[in-house]
Amino acid sequence: MPAHYCGNCSTVAFEEDDECVECHTARPEEYGWPLLRDSLDPWLGRVLDGRYLLTRQIGTGASASVYRAESLAISRQFAIKIIHPAKSRSGPSAEQIAARLEREIEALGRLRNPHIVRFYDVIELPLNHIGVVMDFVAGDTLEELVQSEGGLEEERASSLLRQICNGVYEAHLSGMTHRDLKPENIMVERLPVGDEFVHVLDFGIVHLDGETAMTHGFIGTPLYASPEQAMGEAVDHRSDIYALGAIFFFMLTGRPPFLGEHVMQVLRQHVERPAPKLTEELGRKTPSLIAYDKLIRGMLSKEMSRRPQDLAEVIRALDQHRFDRNDSGTFRSGMHQMLPPKEPSEALVEDATDADVSGEFVSRPSSGTQPGVAGSFVPPRENPLDEPAPTTLQGESSAVVGMDDIELPEGFDGSRFGCSTDFRLTYIHGDTLYVCDMTSSEVITLEIVDADQARCLALGAEYVLVGRVDGKIDRYRLEDGLHETLFESVFADEVVSVSIGPGDRLMLAAMRSGKIYMSAVNKTERDWVRVRGGGPVRGMTLSPRGDVFAVAREGGDVEVSRSGEAKQVRVRMSPEGDVRHVAFSEDGYLIGLATRPEAVGLYQVINGMHMLDVGLVGSDPLAIFFSSDNVLMGFVHEGDRLRVLNLQATMEPA
Repeated sequence: MPAHYCGNCSTVAFEEDDECVECHTARPEEYGWPLLRDSLDPWLGRVLDGRYLLTRQIGTGASASVYRAESLAISRQFAIKIIHPAKSRSGPSAEQIAARLEREIEALGRLRNPHIVRFYDVIELPLNHIGVVMDFVAGDTLEELVQSEGGLEEERASSLLRQICNGVYEAHLSGMTHRDLKPENIMVERLPVGDEFVHVLDFGIVHLDGETAMTHGFIGTPLYASPEQAMGEAVDHRSDIYALGAIFFFMLTGRPPFLGEHVMQVLRQHVERPAPKLTEELGRKTPSLIAYDKLIRGMLSKEMSRRPQDLAEVIRALDQHRFDRNDSGTFRSGMHQMLPPKEPSEALVEDATDADVSGEFVSRPSSGTQPGVAGSFVPPRENPLDEPAPTTLQGESSAVVGMDDIELPEGFDGSRFGCSTDFRLTYIHGDTLYVCDMTSSEVITLEIVDADQARCLALGAEYVLVGRVDGKIDRYRLEDGLHETLFESVFADEVVSVSIGPGDRLMLAAMRSGKIYMSAVNKTERDWVRVRGGGPVRGMTLSPRGDVFAVAREGGDVEVSRSGEAKQVRVRMSPEGDVRHVAFSEDGYLIGLATRPEAVGLYQVINGMHMLDVGLVGSDPLAIFFSSDNVLMGFVHEGDRLRVLNLQATMEPA
């Protein structure tokens, strides 16, 4: 098996390879290929189920990563999608997801449409990760194609849309709804003769007719979500028709029909704003554009009953337009015979204006996966090709992140300090609780009760948890400073660490005695249960997803557990020295352990392997955290100032 990888494209490599098989980079002469064990990717180079060698990561997102894999049994490549554990305890369990995927694979196996990428197997992986084996498709996504070329020529876009409709229509006839159609889920392969062939990817969150247990709330992608998805209401195949109308608009114009500064703004437009006119967006009126405009506006109708009622109507409308133009050419390969001309439905020919939808806009959290999207939603740039590619901070020492320092009060000692992954921090000085946002320089001050009893802090979205020497856990609301006691140890056991999960729901507390308490699931916030005992605790933290937590014991041991199985230690690490700071990466694959002032050790969460050390070069942080793009950061106290450093500017091999 290969033990190395290419530092340029992260493809696995054998020691004797003269150049990378993927990007043709020559083997470094002085040191050779880097070792896989030093890679920050815990899956690269691993063999899954004894059959599939993961050779390269080809996509990643907040909920899943996709790898190219070589079969060890036959000469064939596959794509394997590794689904991360659920972000919250309220979501489906790994067993539910695996069972659901197996049902979907069985259902998709009955389809024979060449435009749908087939699934073959489900593999259960460590720490409740799940691998899904599917066809590997070489080509560009529709998103990449349009971003590189701009809006497509009308007949080319029509040809691609017809192929997409052809595949999705067969799935609809079998009772399946995709629910997350978007340009990133559509691959365009160029065949040897030059024709373009479409593959529809990722039926990973499809909805089978009659199944409702795991489909409540918004699932999908905001830029292409139907109004009923945005409202968290029941959906059917007509939601896919809406998404395809938005995709057709994107293909012709180079932009989605609705844009906004944040998710809720985009979803509100899907619910309330009439569909934009294609002719106005392109600044010209031709018979073909007028026809396509009517088709798109029908597909983007707010009311499901006013859209085409099946994709056969859309295909007929596309064919009718081709017949009307007396086009003597034929559709490109991969397309089935044209449907016979038929009068299109009223939904396709009326110039609907879609009056504003009445009623209150209701938002619901996403419960579905969004492959390809890392962290929070960011709308596309207006001119993505004109923007310089983002760069990673590099240098010979820890690099200052480009945001203002904050001034600290005189006598600040940093002993009671907490932070979150979005550059927010909290600390206690005197009788005051401070909450600071480094990105906006906003500072909130709250009066704290019995400040001398405060021992540790955890910062959530709307609250700050305060663990106390007398065994109490208090919660302060940022909006108005409202204070309440959530927990009190009957033995006055000192609280040495507290942590709060996403959405301020899950809470953990570690006591001096070694006991770990967790807020009880589906009960009031004042119901806590003991989940673990052990030796004295130095620190504890939840992952950004809230699905995994780590407990650092005195003497050096670090225990990693899943929140849903809090009594079971899944991985145990034994770094040298007592742990001073602990932080999980945003994707939950890495954990940073600071045991000495000059370095932070990075470990794989899945197997506990020590990968490398990040040198701090004279910067002893008050706290460490990973940013949304998985860069190790730290809050550093210097004089009367506090600043944020990129701690990965210098990396020393372990």
